[in-house]
Amino acid sequence: MLVKGIVADIYVYTSMISCNCKVGNLKRAFELFDELSERGLVPNVHTYGVLLNGVCKAGEMKVAEVLLSEMKSKGLDVNDVIIKIRKWMGIIRKETLMMR
Repeated sequence: MLVKGIVADIYVYTSMISCNCKVGNLKRAFELFDELSERGLVPNVHTYGVLLNGVCKAGEMKVAEVLLSEMKSKGLDVNDVIIKIRKWMGIIRKETLMMR
C-alpha cells in the first residue's frame, strides 16, 4: 500500500487490520492480510492476534483455528494473548492452562 509516497510497513498493516476487525469488516481485514504478504511483509504475532480477535468476536471459530495452525506452521510463538483468545474460544480448558 502506497499513500503519498509512503510505503506501509507491518505496523501500519496491523493497525489497518485491527481497525477493520473492530468495525466488523473481516473481508477487508483479510484483504489487507493477503496484501501485506504479497508485498513481502511477514505477519507477526500481533498481526495474527488482532485478526484472531476479530474472527473470534464474529463467531468464526473455524477460521480462528486455521489462523492458529498457520501461526504454528510458521514457527510463531503462541503467546499469552493468543492463549487468552483460545481460552475465550473454548478450545483450551482451564486445567490445561494451569498445567502450563
